[in-house]
Amino acid sequence: MFSARFAYFPLLFAFLLGPAQVCAQADWAQQINGNGSNLNDVAFLSPPPLVAVGQGGTVIYSTDGGMNWNDGAGIGAGDDLLSLSFNGSTIVAVGKNGRVVRSLDVGVNWTEENPAAGPDLNRAVATFIDNSIVVAVGKKDGTAFTVFRSTDSGDNWTQLGNPNVPTSGGKDLNAVAFSGDIGVAVGIKSGANFTFLRTIDKGLNWTQINLAGGNDLYAVSFVTPLDVVAVGKAGVATYSSDAGATWTKVAPDPSAANLNYITFNGNNVVAAGTQSGGFNLVYSQDKGVTWNTATVNGGAASNINALASSSSIMAAVGDGGTILESTDGGVNWDAQTSGVGTNLVGVDIINPMIVVGDGGVVLLKNSQAGSGGGGGGGFSGDTYGSDAYPIDVPFGGEWLFALFVAGYGLYRLRS
Repeated sequence: MFSARFAYFPLLFAFLLGPAQVCAQADWAQQINGNGSNLNDVAFLSPPPLVAVGQGGTVIYSTDGGMNWNDGAGIGAGDDLLSLSFNGSTIVAVGKNGRVVRSLDVGVNWTEENPAAGPDLNRAVATFIDNSIVVAVGKKDGTAFTVFRSTDSGDNWTQLGNPNVPTSGGKDLNAVAFSGDIGVAVGIKSGANFTFLRTIDKGLNWTQINLAGGNDLYAVSFVTPLDVVAVGKAGVATYSSDAGATWTKVAPDPSAANLNYITFNGNNVVAAGTQSGGFNLVYSQDKGVTWNTATVNGGAASNINALASSSSIMAAVGDGGTILESTDGGVNWDAQTSGVGTNLVGVDIINPMIVVGDGGVVLLKNSQAGSGGGGGGGFSGDTYGSDAYPIDVPFGGEWLFALFVAGYGLYRLRS
């Protein structure tokens, strides 16, 4: 993605975008999105359908890069859906009260796959392992940690109990990440200890690992198959060099304010979260061992609500229409002029790049419109949202790194 602004002729751009609102002197052209359902997660599949889930069991999908949206069929209103994961054309979404729904046709049709009413599978990720095993974590169930597992791509689910997971001293689990057979989940601190759960058998059995000097952890990511980073409350960061078997608290804390999201590119790791007198963006160039404060050029300080990265760019979005981009591994960031003041709460760097936020706003980046196709990338962070959708842009070309921003809703799942 280019970080420089693109000079364009307003009348020509207005012609190309039809009814879209052109934001003078902005890096983004505003699109108006009309669905209105609160959306909590979004994923760009390969091949390229785009799927989002949210409030009241809402499921919507787009087959044209987010320009037009359709309602998924087969499930009714019910508990909110909070996160999703996919493998090929199979999508699994999880949510409140243990709700699980599944689509086998990239989001067009859905079925209920409830493992039974249970604790919220909340602020967590359903993760595919070996194409058929899916794991979801969430709020504690009484005194037990909550881990759900499926071995048939989300058709049937088991809530793991003793002896597979600890059934006493359980805490809410906020995030989970896998590298091969090994997975790590993190959550609310246990007394004076950090809370880590680790599995080495694809999520069947979990062991609790304690680390003194604890605080709540909100995000976790494997930077390599061995190097793992977790960040959390009051700017704390922890690091493991042995795939989560042992952990070290990074000293000093990278930040004074909460770090809620992680993304990485090679050895470069970025964490971000609640502002504290300025943007709360920190970076590491050694896989999370040591940290420094990033430099942000322009923009008013705000909370960062999501992060994402590709092989060449990192993106951060936040409150008040904040959009930041970095092309040097997170050391320096350039503020973009979004043209909106609403909160932006999710970003996924694909081709196009998708950003979503409050109030049904959708932004197409002026300097990126033109031609393109499908691509890779990744969502990172854990954001919350609402209100979005049907985007009707009568623009026949494909887009190279087109960037959208949409209403209080679509968001990344934790990495």
